[in-house]
Amino acid sequence: MPQQTRYNIPLLTGLLASFLFTYYPTLLNLVQAWSSSDDYSHGFFIIPVSIYLLWTKRDELTETPVRPSNWGGILIVASLLLYIL
Repeated sequence: MPQQTRYNIPLLTGLLASFLFTYYPTLLNLVQAWSSSDDYSHGFFIIPVSIYLLWTKRDELTETPVRPSNWGGILIVASLLLYIL
């Protein structure tokens, strides 16, 4: 049985909210490009295909040990700040 890991839900929620708030205009532009251009219409398939691939590998992913690092959070915050600037 894999070891249970506790996640910092408020931190993850805050990071997700800040990501969505920061990239909202960019995401709107992406959806507009996907819906108005035949060259980019495949963009709507990216999320469902990614979910399918994660679902097919779910057993392997759940067995992989989680080794959290503070560097990931630092990189996320730094990238959000750079994008805002």
